[in-house]
Amino acid sequence: MTTNTVEQTRLIAQVQEMISQLGMTCTEEQASEALRQHRGNGIPSNAVSWLVTEDGFSVLERLQASYHCSVNPSTNILEQQDTSSCSNKAEGWTCVTCFRLNPLTNAMESCDGCGQSGPLAAHRLQYEEELSYIALRAEQENRKFRWLGLDRVAPPNNWDTFPLGENRILVELKGKSGAQKGEYQRMLDLFIKGGISPSEVISLKRIQNLSLWQRYAAQRDMVASKDVNKGDPNEQFVFHGSKSTTNTTSILTTGFLGQYGCSKPFGTWTHTSSSYSGGSFAEVLPDGSRRIFICRAAIGTPGIDDGTGRRPKHVPGGKELADCHAPGGGVHVFYVDSQLYAEYLIQWM
Repeated sequence: MTTNTVEQTRLIAQVQEMISQLGMTCTEEQASEALRQHRGNGIPSNAVSWLVTEDGFSVLERLQASYHCSVNPSTNILEQQDTSSCSNKAEGWTCVTCFRLNPLTNAMESCDGCGQSGPLAAHRLQYEEELSYIALRAEQENRKFRWLGLDRVAPPNNWDTFPLGENRILVELKGKSGAQKGEYQRMLDLFIKGGISPSEVISLKRIQNLSLWQRYAAQRDMVASKDVNKGDPNEQFVFHGSKSTTNTTSILTTGFLGQYGCSKPFGTWTHTSSSYSGGSFAEVLPDGSRRIFICRAAIGTPGIDDGTGRRPKHVPGGKELADCHAPGGGVHVFYVDSQLYAEYLIQWM
C-alpha cells in the first residue's frame, strides 16, 4: 500500500470535503485517483471536476443523495426524506444546516429556509468572471464586426436560426404565433392592398438565403451611397411573378437573372401591385393555386431606359445614372439583379 505524503493527504482531504459539500461521499482511493489524473496541477477543484464528469458523478448523480435524503444529526446517517413538498422532485439539494430540500436553481445562491449558502455558491464568482470574459470577447467581436461593415450585410433580426451547415431555408409563417403572426399579417395586408383578395392563403413563406441577402444588402448600400440618393436607397416592397416552377426554383436558389429576360428593357420586371404580378405572370400550380414573390427593392432614383434596353438614362442635371426603369403605372425594371431580394413567397387560391 502506497503511503501518502503530507501534501497528498492534504489534497485528498480537500477533495473529499468538496465532494461532501455537494452531498456525496468520496473514498481516499477515489480522491487519490482523481488527483493523479491532474498530477502537477495541485488543484483539488480539477480533481473534483474529474470525479464529477469522468467517474460517474454526473451533475444529477452527485446530487442524487441530497434529492431524497438528509443527515440524521443523532446517527450521522443519511435517511430518506419526504419530498412531497418539493415542486421539482427531480432536481434539488438538501441544506446541511436545516435539511430543507431546495430547488436546484438556487444551488449557487442560498437555502430558502435558513439562508445557508448553496453547494455551488463558492463557484459563483468564478462563473461570473467567466461570463464577464465571454461578454467582453463578444463586445470585441461585435466592434470588429461593425468596423468591417459586416453589420450592414447581416441578416434581418427576425430571421430564424439556420440549421447547422445550412444557409438557405424557407420558413412557413402561416399559422404561427407571436412575432411571426404579426409578420404574416403585415405581408398579407400588403398583398391584399396590392389588389388581390384571396379566397384562401395556402402558404406564406419567408425566404432566408444568406448569400443572396448579403449580395442585396451590399448593393443597397451602393445605391444609397450615390450622390443623387443622399444615403437613402429608397427601399420598397414590390411583387414579381415567375410564370413557372422552374423559374421559382431558380430565384430561390440563385436569385434573379434579368439578363435572360425577353422583354425590353432587359432586366427583372416587378410591379407595386400584386394584381399585376399575380395575373398572367403568376406561377400556376397543378391544383390551380398561384404563387408570386414579395420582394425588397433598392429603388433608389427611378428613371427611364436610354433606348438600349440595357441601362437607364442619366439623372436630369447630373452625371449619375438612374437606378431603375420606371415608366409609370407601378412598373419597375431592374438592370442589376442584386437590387432585388425575393423575401417572401405567397401561394393562394
